[in-house]
Amino acid sequence: MAACIGTTSLTRRADVLVALRPALRRYFRRRLPSSVDDADDLIQEVCARFLALPETAAPVDEWRYLFGIARHVWADFLAERARQRRHLVSSEELSPGTMLHTAESPSDPAREALTSQFVASLLQHLPKTQKAVLLTHEQEGYSYAETAARLGLSVHTVHTYLKSAKSQLRKLAR
Repeated sequence: MAACIGTTSLTRRADVLVALRPALRRYFRRRLPSSVDDADDLIQEVCARFLALPETAAPVDEWRYLFGIARHVWADFLAERARQRRHLVSSEELSPGTMLHTAESPSDPAREALTSQFVASLLQHLPKTQKAVLLTHEQEGYSYAETAARLGLSVHTVHTYLKSAKSQLRKLAR
């Protein structure tokens, strides 16, 4: 009998998704007009989360619940995108007119190689600890506290080393 109830509930949720999918598509495509693939991925994530909802947690208002999930998926997407951008060191600070490879720019192996060599040559001028702090925070994406814990430093020292390293890189790039 429980299998029948679960199947009915799952069927009901699938029917709700079919009915609200166009609204979800509009919701995400308004927010991501240039990336239809990302919008479709986010819709798929919303659907998966909605279908994975436990049987005991049946929402009263499926429309509101589904768009609540959509808001959370959108917030997660923005946070992840910001996190990815935060880890990339912009070579605008390092060298006018060039940019390090990002997920949004077309891949050019020659430009990437030159930019990587340029950044690597600048990083060689930094003291070892500053270089370690900069790479751990910016490239690997760790927070100040995580960077401090990994390197055995205080959070204040990490902040100071980061500020100093970025300042030195700007000066060297001129």
